[in-house]
Amino acid sequence: IPPYVPSSVEGISEGEWKAAHQIWIGSLKELLEADNIEAAIMDTVDLGPFLDTFTAAQLSPSATTQDYDIMKLVFILYVRASDSLSPASKLIHADMFAPDLLMGLATLYNKSNQKVVRKCFRKMISNIPDLMDRFTQSIEPISRFYTSVASSALDHTQLTQILALSSGLDALLASSVEVARSFEASADLLSSIIALYEGGLSRAAVKAAGSKQNDAALLIRTIKLTIISIFNHLIDGCFFSYYGYTTSLHDFEILESIDVVPADQHNMEAVHYLNNKILDLIEKSGLDKSVNSLIDAPLIMDVEIESYLGKRVAKVNKLAFDNEEEQLEFLVLSMEHLRAMSSNNESHQRRKQQFLALKLSTPEQNVTQTNVPRSVEELDMKTVQLISQVLDLFPDLGEGFVEACLQHYGGDIEQVTNSLLEDSLPENLAQLDRSMPRLPSGFVSEDQPTAMMKDLTLENNSELQKRRNIFDNDEFDVFAGKKVDQKQVHRGKVNRGDANRMLDDKSFVQSEKANLLQRIADIYEDEIDDTYDDVGMPTGKVDLGSVEDGSEEVVKQRKTEMDPGILYESDLVHTYVNNVKVFERSAASRRSPERASLKKATGMTDEQLEGWSIMFSRNPRKQKILDKYALYDGQQTELTNSTTEPAPQKPGKERPPRTAAQERNYKDKNKSKFANHNRKKMHDKKLGKSMAPVN
Repeated sequence: IPPYVPSSVEGISEGEWKAAHQIWIGSLKELLEADNIEAAIMDTVDLGPFLDTFTAAQLSPSATTQDYDIMKLVFILYVRASDSLSPASKLIHADMFAPDLLMGLATLYNKSNQKVVRKCFRKMISNIPDLMDRFTQSIEPISRFYTSVASSALDHTQLTQILALSSGLDALLASSVEVARSFEASADLLSSIIALYEGGLSRAAVKAAGSKQNDAALLIRTIKLTIISIFNHLIDGCFFSYYGYTTSLHDFEILESIDVVPADQHNMEAVHYLNNKILDLIEKSGLDKSVNSLIDAPLIMDVEIESYLGKRVAKVNKLAFDNEEEQLEFLVLSMEHLRAMSSNNESHQRRKQQFLALKLSTPEQNVTQTNVPRSVEELDMKTVQLISQVLDLFPDLGEGFVEACLQHYGGDIEQVTNSLLEDSLPENLAQLDRSMPRLPSGFVSEDQPTAMMKDLTLENNSELQKRRNIFDNDEFDVFAGKKVDQKQVHRGKVNRGDANRMLDDKSFVQSEKANLLQRIADIYEDEIDDTYDDVGMPTGKVDLGSVEDGSEEVVKQRKTEMDPGILYESDLVHTYVNNVKVFERSAASRRSPERASLKKATGMTDEQLEGWSIMFSRNPRKQKILDKYALYDGQQTELTNSTTEPAPQKPGKERPPRTAAQERNYKDKNKSKFANHNRKKMHDKKLGKSMAPVN
């Protein structure tokens, strides 16, 4: 097979290239039709150089068209060759399995058929012993290149080289989880990527934004989105793949299931590793002020804004851990806080459309039947999103002019951008006003008749032309363009009959009779409201002895439930003091024997116990309750009524006894207190109360 030469190379005529094209296609078909494809590939010594020149031509930035006929045959050749691999096969030494050719294979085909490409890479890695080692040997030169350009002022040539290398690395990591896992284990690769992203690329982005260099800004934005994709594939290798997921190529918010089911879907080592790595990146980012996404923001912030890493981590926490893994919950909260630090955090849908337009702009991205908008509203919404993307780069243009450009290029935002940058618009667009506003949705120009206006054209013998007035109560008064039922058409006044016919009309009586019967039936169909039937009724035992001696009837007993938090307060407080971890809201605490014994003793559920602990920690009387149970252990000492010793008395002087003269003087002075004086006084008092008052 001769080396591949693109048709755009000078010095080759169209006839010569077509002849060579037939040779390439014929040679590939001969390989595919061979009975022993292993021997056929090993005998074709020029297959490696052909594949090398073909992938280089298809991935060249100057390539205007792609050779889909040969691309299909090369893809089928790799699929058949990988199916024929075995550790003892000679095919493992073929040139077509060189790491640089496999990177080109991933770049060309991964976006269009990721499932088959991953299957091929899985077979190649499992059957070719030294393939993974050859892949990992490329980590050092890649890291060295990123580090060398991280501190320099990047020009257009360097940016193009960075984009080419990053695109190939991104495709390789997306094609194999095993390769992504081995690349992620290298600390030098990630540190060099972060140094480039937050160093040279950020400075170039700030410079391009300040000087309004639209072409440079677009190129830097594409590189940053590619690096974000690389970071996501590295996270897939060290975390998401352990739980059976990888990030979607076309929507970074979506986790797709992989074919290989992991052995341990509750891998805690991956959780600890991801938590430490992300928190370390957040800490090293040194965010102390608001920054702009994809301009001067650190890599970890742009990863969250562009691909919602926290949302994907939350999904794994829900599916694998039932939202009970605290490290993942804290990680999600940290990513949400990081998102709030961005000053230009746009809506998710707009970011999503920008990523699809600028990052995934490949021939396989053509609109298919599955993603065609199914309504005018969806089509208009998509147009608005595309217009907003172009206006981000060209804010001086009008929305109407941008919409006209998008319509001319079939919605291809890259062609619109390139034509505007190179000023190579076609004549019909170049003559338009570049500040032209966009017409409202549903606007119809005056010189464009619509179907509705055509329907309004009347025939000569139409009944509409013979109408007399608008009081005919016919169908013409609704819409002029609808089909007319000739049975409902009448001329002149409607013949409604005479007075006798109107009086004989019993339809009103029948309808009212039916309504009355229906209302009577509805009365009995209503359910009896017994909400207030027991208001005022006794709730205990009623003694009916006054009616019938010895009889007793239980009228109603209302069950009263005691709050278990009050009923078992002593047990709960003692357990809280001895081991507060029993009340933690975690899976380990719920499965502990202490929690089980406490639930059995109190009859409370896990939610009640955890809720009691939270409320008890907030109780302002918490210390008094703790003192009560900690000091007295719930017991009160009883005090006896008797005393063993007499109460102490104050010392005082004893009064000497009175003499006979003193006794006599006291009795004379207090004569009314002795003998009959007191009795007579009380007799007079009682007698005065019983008699009527004297006027």
